[in-house]
Amino acid sequence: MTEDEKDLLIRCFNGDPYAQADFVARYSDLVYCTVLRTLRAKSTGWQTQDVEDLYQTVFFRLLERQCKRLRQFRGRNGCSLHSWVRMIAVRTVIDHSRSRTDALAHSGALDAASLLLNLPGDLVDPVGLLDRAQQLDKVRQGLRSLAPRDRLFIKLHCFKELSIQEVAEVLGVSENNAYTIKHRALKRLKAALQQTGKETE
Repeated sequence: MTEDEKDLLIRCFNGDPYAQADFVARYSDLVYCTVLRTLRAKSTGWQTQDVEDLYQTVFFRLLERQCKRLRQFRGRNGCSLHSWVRMIAVRTVIDHSRSRTDALAHSGALDAASLLLNLPGDLVDPVGLLDRAQQLDKVRQGLRSLAPRDRLFIKLHCFKELSIQEVAEVLGVSENNAYTIKHRALKRLKAALQQTGKETE
């Protein structure tokens, strides 16, 4: 493990939100590609949305409970941090495949309809959408336009219905900072929804 990786992990363990955002950004491509390849190899009947859902789940598992799983990394026997993250991603997809259903989707956590129902009404009404199918599609597009941490925040708070305090713990930030992230994430999602609405007018 390089000194840069050690420093990044220490800052993540200490709850540094910038370090955790850096961690997500640094390993984003690796996790996404690993999830996609493992789904293709281990699962059948999956959809594109499953890749995004499992991508989010991997980072949730790594950063939840003050980075409990990430703290288990020891770098022994030539195992790099890169390999560790990839292993967690593979295990996450295998768990999903074995259950034959996405546990998060089952609980409503990753269903765009659930998000739509949980979002404040003023995020959707101004868009002037024609029907529910269009609404769901625009919400998905809006989510994809957000930064990884903002997207994770919305999915944890709006989908999984975690409290602000619980989300703050997962992200390693103070409760006050969590409210700031919530305000910013919803504001950006609203802007993305409105922009999508204008483009289809």
